[in-house]
Amino acid sequence: MQRGEGRYGPSRMENATEIGSTLAARPAHDNERLWSEGKAWRMTELTARVVKVMRERGMLPSFAAGTVLPLPAVNKVEFYPTFRCNDSCDHCITRSGPDREETLDPEDAATSIENVATFSVVARMRRLYGEGDFRCKPSVQCIELGRRQRPPAKLDDPLKKAYAECLQGKGNVAEWVTHSERIRLNYGRPSVRISGGEFYMWPFRLAGRKLSEDERLRHQSQLVGEIRFRLPDYDTWILTNGRFATSRDRADKVVGHWARNANSLEAGGRTRLCISVDIFHRPPAGGTVEEMLESIWRASHRHGLGAPFLYGISNNRIGYLGRAFEQFRVGVLEPHEIKNASCSTFNPASCMSVDPIDLVCQGGCREVKGFYFEHAGGCLLANNIVISPSGRMVYCCACLGDYGDFVNEPARCLERVVLDPVSIMLRRTETAIPFLETAVELDPTVQVFGAGPHPAVTASTCYQMMTGERIGSAVGRPT
Repeated sequence: MQRGEGRYGPSRMENATEIGSTLAARPAHDNERLWSEGKAWRMTELTARVVKVMRERGMLPSFAAGTVLPLPAVNKVEFYPTFRCNDSCDHCITRSGPDREETLDPEDAATSIENVATFSVVARMRRLYGEGDFRCKPSVQCIELGRRQRPPAKLDDPLKKAYAECLQGKGNVAEWVTHSERIRLNYGRPSVRISGGEFYMWPFRLAGRKLSEDERLRHQSQLVGEIRFRLPDYDTWILTNGRFATSRDRADKVVGHWARNANSLEAGGRTRLCISVDIFHRPPAGGTVEEMLESIWRASHRHGLGAPFLYGISNNRIGYLGRAFEQFRVGVLEPHEIKNASCSTFNPASCMSVDPIDLVCQGGCREVKGFYFEHAGGCLLANNIVISPSGRMVYCCACLGDYGDFVNEPARCLERVVLDPVSIMLRRTETAIPFLETAVELDPTVQVFGAGPHPAVTASTCYQMMTGERIGSAVGRPT
């Protein structure tokens, strides 16, 4: 296979738009025009009104002609090829389930990965510092977890924390190494996380026709191969609920397809399964959570993958977004008795707490922040992006906001990461406070669930503003 030609055909990004210089050359009035395109960016009416009022009050920054803006790049990708799932969980922030039909066409999925490669943080390092190698040494904790020969007997809080830290790359040491220097980087290994609904269900239907399991697995294998080919330095995480593992043979078949193109000799990154084992997930039909884990663990080792990682809700909290709006009572860390759908004590929990996610304490919305990397010509803004089943680049894992069509206009989407007024306001506490408090001021039907001096500055306020959804009056506001 030649570089520039993936498993789905030739590259569609040969003349990719360069970002950074384009922004710097764009006149200031054109930036204002971009900001006025609220409806073109699929803003809700309330979000557009808030942006308008913030601009009128002089609380949105403006850029003078010739301003050198940060160069955007892609660090981590949350890739949602579908919202279809073989389960339906009360806590699901995307409301994925067996009735969802949204699916990303396989060719568009491959193009999205190609676009990530074009604007990847590794490609940007090469452009800034010349030819070199990205090197990343994982933490001892991550190495040990990756070597586990069998699943743990129980997912206790310290183990949940360890898995979460490894997924976030905590403790990794990364460098860009050229023939003349070693540049220490302030980020770990970049990654692609295949999530959303259940990857095993993608693509469920194409051109109106329902696909067989074998057809789906073939597409899934090709997509993993495309990721490994285009992004050899990226880790690939396949997030799954594991419910496909109804038997050892079935687990072996599915994992075998995923692993077929998962690793290559030149790849610095690795592919690994990450199994969600929350009590909301039911076990495979006729089986148990423990049997499911044993089967997937065995298949992962047999097909050359490292030990799976496990994902469980840390500290027994859920974010008050998505289906949680419908299924849980409203409260600030209010405890809820819940049904253990997993029928297992593997991930023990008798109650959950609903957390509205305080953006003041977080210093703004983490998912729109990204991080800056200074260099001689200015700075690089590396972002964690989310691609929805429609092929659009959205703000966060709850699929809020809209940067645009990532399949066909990736450069434009990344440009908006820098210019988008909502992202600009949500990145920092100082601007998020007036932004979200203005939303509640303009529309008192937005329910406020936070606490402290700025109770409106939460992810739940963002969710209502950007989706137009409200909590029914029967639920009530916390006291």
